[in-house]
Amino acid sequence: MLIAIAGGAGVGKSFVCEIIEEKGFLVFDVDKINRDLFNTSSYKQNLLRLFPEAIVNNRINKDIISKMIFDDPIKRAQLEALSHPAIIEQIIKLKSLDGINFIQIPLLISSNTRFLFDKIWAVYATKEERLNRIISRNSFITEYAEKIIIAQALEEQVYAIADSIINNSNNSKIEDDINRLLDSLC
Repeated sequence: MLIAIAGGAGVGKSFVCEIIEEKGFLVFDVDKINRDLFNTSSYKQNLLRLFPEAIVNNRINKDIISKMIFDDPIKRAQLEALSHPAIIEQIIKLKSLDGINFIQIPLLISSNTRFLFDKIWAVYATKEERLNRIISRNSFITEYAEKIIIAQALEEQVYAIADSIINNSNNSKIEDDINRLLDSLC
């Protein structure tokens, strides 16, 4: 069984996944899968064609790409057209693993990957909390953090299709909530 831990930037997917991992479950991360793609030559060459201005000292500067895609919806769509098929290929491989496994995925809706998961657990946090988390985690200014949330606006739809919603807004009982969900699987 493969369960998506979904939601936009700053909702606390990583925190939820840490709790799940502590319980002994395998947890994969789409962002790590994407970072690993940077090590493949064909992916790197395609990135160079899309973002030649992101080359600094003969290396791809991911921060430059990140700023570009949140400033330019066309560049974001081009990157997603490159990365999503490669990521989907990796998720399909993970789906064949035995047991109950989880994958942290921030762009479930825009990547059209709903069909790959047996269940969807969506993580929720208020916009204010999300902004604060993004700003403190990445040292971004508020305007840039808001751009990230707006760029992921489709992710609001994840709550409509989620099997379960994990409230991560000042929720002191979040671990209990996750334990109940995990117990319901076994």
